[in-house]
Amino acid sequence: MVGAGISTPSGIPDFRSPGTGFYSSFQHADVPYPEAIFELSFFLHNPRPFCTWAKEMYPGNYRPNIIHYFLRLLHDKGLLLRLYTQNIDGLERAQSSGAVEELLDRENMRMADSLASKVTRLKSLALDIDRDTEDQNRYLDGMGTDFTSMTGLLTGSVKRFSTMARSGRDNRKLLCGVAMGLIVVFFILSYLLSRART
Repeated sequence: MVGAGISTPSGIPDFRSPGTGFYSSFQHADVPYPEAIFELSFFLHNPRPFCTWAKEMYPGNYRPNIIHYFLRLLHDKGLLLRLYTQNIDGLERAQSSGAVEELLDRENMRMADSLASKVTRLKSLALDIDRDTEDQNRYLDGMGTDFTSMTGLLTGSVKRFSTMARSGRDNRKLLCGVAMGLIVVFFILSYLLSRART
């Protein structure tokens, strides 16, 4: 198991060393806290710190050091069965003859598959919401002014959010908030329709 410390002899700073670490280099770059440069919301607001870091970390800017060569030697002698790393500099990979690459490739494929399935689910949900919105708009266009015609308006939304609740048990607070919001909307519509009749 290796970490950022094996790459510091190659000139790559670790993350947290005071004064020399990667995070300390962003103290004066309009970054609220060091980890922010890896957050999408901050990147959308200010991409410059991340782009600066990415340019610096671009493959080929740094060379493997004696530790990386030692790992390669262990692998070549059949003494390295597995190598776990969270480093993103790629220097372990630059000296591997396959074992590290295979491990990293498998992990990358697993993460890519997981991401692809999440994107597919989000697209499906977006299409379903789009269809529901169109159905609700058609229903509103043809809706009468009596109280009983409002019940169908909420049916699709309630079904949608109950499906969301079944797909993830941690959505209970969200479901409760949505249900409360739908109840408020229902009573506001009821009040407005009753006022329109008078």
